[in-house]
Amino acid sequence: MRTNNKILKIRHSNFPNIAFISGNGEYRTIDIKKHFKKLHLSDNDFGYEVLKDKELFKTVTVEDNALAWKQLNTTMKLPSGKTFTAFFHLDPLQTIQNSEPETPEANYQIGYKIKEERLSQNLSQDELAYKIGTSKHYISKIENAKTDFEFKTLQKIFEVGLGKKVHVSIYSRVNSVKDISNSVLSHACIEWLNQKRDEMTLIAGIGQQQLNFFKKYSITTPLALSKLEFVELLEFLKSEKKSVDSFKHIETWILQAKYINNGDWIGLIALQKTQNGNRSLAETMVKAALGEGIYGIEDRES
Repeated sequence: MRTNNKILKIRHSNFPNIAFISGNGEYRTIDIKKHFKKLHLSDNDFGYEVLKDKELFKTVTVEDNALAWKQLNTTMKLPSGKTFTAFFHLDPLQTIQNSEPETPEANYQIGYKIKEERLSQNLSQDELAYKIGTSKHYISKIENAKTDFEFKTLQKIFEVGLGKKVHVSIYSRVNSVKDISNSVLSHACIEWLNQKRDEMTLIAGIGQQQLNFFKKYSITTPLALSKLEFVELLEFLKSEKKSVDSFKHIETWILQAKYINNGDWIGLIALQKTQNGNRSLAETMVKAALGEGIYGIEDRES
């Protein structure tokens, strides 16, 4: 078992509580008021300022695996006579010991999904437990987020007990929707599309004639096209004495270009399927180039 004497990351702080992830991956929360009381810190002690100033409290960071307030400093004198400046921090082991475990939101969502799927199949907790070789009590704890569980347990519940497949998404906080959507695609597909991001031919409706048209206006990449307004595109057509009807899917060109520029490949594929009878140009190109399907989840089908 890993020693749990480190704080890895602060999740959020909401006076007087600080939520963090400890060294063994646990989600925990500490009430700083209660913690200071257990440490017998009083109003005159160094560090107590974090309870008197809520703005100072918010500046908490993790330094050397401990909760720390670097703006709160003191000068200390060694027996040798030398002095040094130290910032206020809390011992990580004591912090963890005086904190409370917290159930990750993902556990609530997974537990709810298991219960929802079980009920849709008219299975009791006893029946689901029997199918995967566990107890009704354990199924109940998972459904109600009262226990943590390993990934292999999750797979067994869904794949053996409920006849479903498990798909894991890794995503950033900034582009969560795009990342989660793209995660259903194979790595090879995403890599190929990323390499083609500067090519206008990924846009449905744009062929050699349209490429020649855009070249006159120095628009040679989806990035350049994505910066246009539709009225500007219409002005270009007007100057060339061409009508909107002479180009296919022109109303979506700029949106397609934005999807490509942002790397939102599922968004691009879905849009192209909507406009072209459930067929996507990007999907067709990837399949032709790689000789395989584009969806990573298909590779795991039995």
